[in-house]
Amino acid sequence: MPVNVSSKRRIFIRILAILLMLLVGSAYCEFVRSYTMTQPMPDLATYRAVIVATTVAVLCFVIFVALLAARLIRPDHPAGRNFPPEFYAALESSGHILYKYDVQKNHFEYISPNVREILGFAPEYFNGKSFDELSQGIHPEDRLMLQKFLEGGAAAHKGGAATAAVEYRRMTADGRYCWVADRCNLHFDNAGRLTAIVGSMYDITRRKEDQLKIGELQGRHRDLFESIGDAIFIGDGGGRFLDVNPAACRQLGCDRRELLNMAVQDIIPPQEMGTLGRTMDAVLKTGKAELESVHVRKDGVRVPVELRISLIDYAGKPAFLAVARDITDRRAAQEAVRQSEERYRQLIETAYEGVAVIGQDKFLFANESTSRISGYSVQELAGMHPMEIIHPEDREMVRKYHDDRLAGLPAPSRYEFQLVRKDGQVVWVHISAIKINWQGQPASLGLLLDVTDLINAQDALQKGQEYLEKRVKERTAELARANRELEAEIEERRRMERILQDVRRTLLVAREDERRQVAMDLHDSIGQKVIAMNLSLQSILAGKSSLGDGPVGRTLSDLAGNCTSLIREIRQISHGLYPPTLESLGLANALAQMIHDAQAAGRIRLDCPGDLQRMRLAPRQEIQLFRIAQEALANALKHSQAGHVILSLARKDDRIILAVSDDGKGFDPGGTAGGMGLNTMRDRAQSCGGALRIDSTPGRTVIEAEVPANVSDY
Repeated sequence: MPVNVSSKRRIFIRILAILLMLLVGSAYCEFVRSYTMTQPMPDLATYRAVIVATTVAVLCFVIFVALLAARLIRPDHPAGRNFPPEFYAALESSGHILYKYDVQKNHFEYISPNVREILGFAPEYFNGKSFDELSQGIHPEDRLMLQKFLEGGAAAHKGGAATAAVEYRRMTADGRYCWVADRCNLHFDNAGRLTAIVGSMYDITRRKEDQLKIGELQGRHRDLFESIGDAIFIGDGGGRFLDVNPAACRQLGCDRRELLNMAVQDIIPPQEMGTLGRTMDAVLKTGKAELESVHVRKDGVRVPVELRISLIDYAGKPAFLAVARDITDRRAAQEAVRQSEERYRQLIETAYEGVAVIGQDKFLFANESTSRISGYSVQELAGMHPMEIIHPEDREMVRKYHDDRLAGLPAPSRYEFQLVRKDGQVVWVHISAIKINWQGQPASLGLLLDVTDLINAQDALQKGQEYLEKRVKERTAELARANRELEAEIEERRRMERILQDVRRTLLVAREDERRQVAMDLHDSIGQKVIAMNLSLQSILAGKSSLGDGPVGRTLSDLAGNCTSLIREIRQISHGLYPPTLESLGLANALAQMIHDAQAAGRIRLDCPGDLQRMRLAPRQEIQLFRIAQEALANALKHSQAGHVILSLARKDDRIILAVSDDGKGFDPGGTAGGMGLNTMRDRAQSCGGALRIDSTPGRTVIEAEVPANVSDY
């Protein structure tokens, strides 16, 4: 065990060592001289052997004495090395606690004063403390670790010393724990017992906290790196992969070990390498770049990807971080959208009806049928103000309906107006309009149908009626002069009335057939195609959830929403032209649906026996009775100021009676006998072989149609 001595004693011991070596040398010389004088002269070889042996023995002895002196001589500083005091002062001021602890004596032979600054204890605090007492200041979680550390050192070293380093938490004077790094020499006896500890410790609390924060941050980054759905590649300047995430392995069909033995050129087709090289040059200049490329899987399948490449620092060296997103589904979705848009465009362009989208003050879209109806080309209509082609007589009405619709106010969705063609010809147009969203702005979508021939026929019918009335009056005035002529005129009038009735009936039937055909075309052709388009879009959205929160997902959702709105409006238009409930479920159910669509809850009631709800009439009887009820109900709601309306359907013997009664202000049936509405209802009843009766007084109006019960075999 080395001891500590003062400087004077050190010099004294060295002088004694020198004198001892001189004494040994003199004794050796005298021995050699005496030996050579008293012994007979040996041969030369023997003499040389004796001289070498004795010289070696003397040298070994001198070396032993020198080592023993060096072992015994130590500076009076506890570190045990012969360094100047300034050296130890510098060590103590460096923030390291220097100490020497005698385990067997439970005594600190030395502990540097800066222990007060680091742990808050005075050096005297540790005097007389046993090893167990000192262990109480170590954090409980580290106490067992330190004990195993010392036991392991003792087991590994049977005598001598071992250098060791350990980090643990130690309590300070104010009761908190700080991390310290302990670098020490452990001294053991031959039995493996710890005898002394000499070393230094310093505060590493801040470093530990920084390491903990860095570890947490690296852990979060690694978790993100591992869990992100896009493929991530980290490569060096030569294109070799330094790290990849599981998504990259899945995308390329390789395991991580295979990818780390590969380079960029192993997964990029040769024809794409030029573009990639230019992109990498841009990354070196700007720090990041984007491009679309192709990756080749292990099985040879090509995967289109979107690459985002940036320059990063990886393990202290520059590296490239590439995020590759598989855009196979996006490409497929884009192609599906393009095909859907193409089919939609073809559908609109080839539709018989004019299709126009009208904004606040201009045409936003018009198809070829709109061009045919108006006489203007599609290019001329683009940007044109719609009022420029509306007849002055109807311009104010159309403008009001259009403005109310865009403002969200009630406005008729179906009406007729006059349109002035480019060549100056005036045509009648029937429009079915709805409000839509066009590129973020409110607009009207209108389906236009040229009904000039139908309007002209109605005008001709009206003129014919007026002409007949005039002829009747003239013939009545001449009755006194010529009874026979009067009878002939009366017969002529009746004949003409029958002809006109036949014409009106024919027109009514033709109009209903045309309405039915147009409704079927809208529903079965355009409607089904739009439904198929919507189902395709929904299938695309359902097949790839990752598109929901992206630009493509939002675009597909908007297209699907537009398709849904278009389907709803096509159904409304087709239902208005010819109610499908009438054809599929019969008159009673169609009347119930009409009441529901009127949106006048509490004001309208349908009375119909159960057997009539299941009975089906001839198709033409059902549609004519439905139109009579539709016209009568519209008049009651619009003109009569009625609080309640009762629509009833009854059977009397072999007759079907449809009645619409209300509690409104009433009207004069005689004064409105020539009105188009009542005349049309009479013609409809007569076209079925029946009659129309009207009874109206203030507070009660009844319109009753009675037709034969021609039961159908539906």
